[in-house]
Amino acid sequence: MTTEKRITYMRAFKVGDRVRIGDTVGDVIDQSLMVTHLRTIKNEDVTVPNSMVLNAHIVNYSARAKEEGL
Repeated sequence: MTTEKRITYMRAFKVGDRVRIGDTVGDVIDQSLMVTHLRTIKNEDVTVPNSMVLNAHIVNYSARAKEEGL
């Protein structure tokens, strides 16, 4: 199974979600086979390797906010 399929299967996040991956917090702006791109609250673009995504603790701040509000 490819990395992209594993990340999609996990459904940890999608484009537009605000997440924390390891020590980085930002909005998911793009996902590809090799990397996930985040934009931080300081407007910095951060590229996170998907190998790190698969091995890191992920917090999705958007998941419950869509259902229950802030």
